[in-house]
Amino acid sequence: MHLINNPLLPPGRCPDHHAGVCCRCLALFEGLPLGLCFMAHLELHATRLEDVTVVETPLRNVNTKLDTRLDHRVIDLRTASTGAIARLTSMVNTAFRSFLLAKDFVEITKMIGTPSEGGSSVIKLDYFGKEGFLAQSPQLYKQMVLMGDIPRVFEIGPVFRAENSLTHRHLTEFVGLDVELVIHNHYSEVLNVLEGTLVTILQTLARGAVLRNLALGAVAATSNSGGATAAATMPTPIQSLLTPDVMTSLKLGSYEENIASQDTYLGYVSSHTSPFPVLRMPSIPPCNCSLTTACSPHTWMISTRPRRSNWAISSSNAMVWMCTWLTSSPSQRVRSTCSYDMYLRGEEICSGAQRIHDPELLQERMKACGVNVALIQDYVNAFRYGAWPHGGFGLGLERIVLFYLGVPDVRMVSLFPRDPKRITP
Repeated sequence: MHLINNPLLPPGRCPDHHAGVCCRCLALFEGLPLGLCFMAHLELHATRLEDVTVVETPLRNVNTKLDTRLDHRVIDLRTASTGAIARLTSMVNTAFRSFLLAKDFVEITKMIGTPSEGGSSVIKLDYFGKEGFLAQSPQLYKQMVLMGDIPRVFEIGPVFRAENSLTHRHLTEFVGLDVELVIHNHYSEVLNVLEGTLVTILQTLARGAVLRNLALGAVAATSNSGGATAAATMPTPIQSLLTPDVMTSLKLGSYEENIASQDTYLGYVSSHTSPFPVLRMPSIPPCNCSLTTACSPHTWMISTRPRRSNWAISSSNAMVWMCTWLTSSPSQRVRSTCSYDMYLRGEEICSGAQRIHDPELLQERMKACGVNVALIQDYVNAFRYGAWPHGGFGLGLERIVLFYLGVPDVRMVSLFPRDPKRITP
């Protein structure tokens, strides 16, 4: 904001100011002749200006390294770019919550509990002489609430992971956007909610074009930063990018439409059979690889694991891939799983699945994966009194904003980031 100093102000009413000084201003709007001012017909004329607090050390207007900025995060938040990123993050929260509330979801909160995911380490704490864990995921509690006849729930809250990963996309504390819902006929009902959720978030971000430009003001915009205009008009349902012609041209294997489901446990849901496309790559042996993170914006590398790919979301350079894949059980029998991942600009932002709601099968799978059933017996027992088929997904808030903007480091997106080397401020 620019103020015009009134020369009639008494001495001392308009002190000299350093950058960062908090001051209180009393001003009058004054009219201007046409064409003399960028701000149409009015400007502010100060009649009183006084300091509220002073700056002990005047700030220097210099570019600093990210670690230095994070060490002084409060000051860094005053910059236009960091402040804009914080507001965009808030917009994602609001869009996520508003969309789900409109779909009859109930918001819940997570709590201290037991380990809920085998793939990530947990942060332990002393809970009045007992061993507790910081929330690793609300997964178990989401499912238990559903068994209490609340058929649709979501949660926005901190997630803690004791992963010693110093990468551009990993944090030990991040904000999780988690959803769980009862399935009536087929797990694609969950994908429909996920599709609508993501499209709503991207449309909301695209409408914040001014904030987006500010956020990129101090960040070198990459080729990945396009796609906001297309995202604003992204339709639903999303048209699949996997067509027979595309698969043939890429020589990735055969692509077949309207294949009957091979899900062994589909009968647990209903007799509904939902045909879907199948991608077969017989020349590539199965393994435990994932989609490579070195994907270019327009060219995707298919991982060396057979997949049934459902559909893709594409907005110019921004792309999201939804898929289910084939896995092998300990007995080497191949079964299809109703699970899916989501990728934005080639990197994972979401994972989800239809859950096991049969308690005996659940215990069997837990033992096969080396999980101590006794530690989460309350969770297993929740399915013994009549259990609904259900599924859900989890999104990472910071990753959505990170990859949407194309900024180089997730710590630029988190207000007060936590990683293996940073626990302050």
